[in-house]
Amino acid sequence: MNFHGIEKEFSISARVTQLNEITLLSGEFIVSLTDFLVERPSLLTRKLMTKSIWNLIYISNRLKLMKTSDTNSRTVGSDSRQ
Repeated sequence: MNFHGIEKEFSISARVTQLNEITLLSGEFIVSLTDFLVERPSLLTRKLMTKSIWNLIYISNRLKLMKTSDTNSRTVGSDSRQ
C-alpha cells in the first residue's frame, strides 16, 4: 500500500470460497495512521481516530476495498486531552 508517499507491505489473512467459476476472496486489515506519518485528526482539540479497518473483497478478477470503521486506540476512561 502506498499512502502519503510511504509504501508499506501488509499480510492479510483471507477466506477463499470457490463456487463453480466464481472465486471469492475476503479479508480484513487495519491501517494505522502513524505508520504513514499522518497526524491524527482532531475535533475541538480532542484527537479522533488512530486506525482504520478495511475489508478486502475479490470476486473473479474484481477487487473492492471498503473502509468499515475508524478506531481510536485510547482505553476507556483515559484522559481525552492526550
